[in-house]
Amino acid sequence: MLALFDNNLALTLAAYNAGEQAVLRYRNQVPPFPETQEYVKLVQQFYALYRPPPPPLAPARITLPKRRSLLD
Repeated sequence: MLALFDNNLALTLAAYNAGEQAVLRYRNQVPPFPETQEYVKLVQQFYALYRPPPPPLAPARITLPKRRSLLD
């Protein structure tokens, strides 16, 4: 379902709650149903709260040019 809505989490959640056709009927927007709007908001809040943290950044690898002596 996520692929159907171009990886848009809010639309996917709305489609799960209200049905795919409801989201399509409202032109790829969260339908104006109070239950669906509250569901999308609540699940997104829980997702933000419980999603794993991003992996730590790897140290940058910088390649310096080879030193040249003044005699070269």
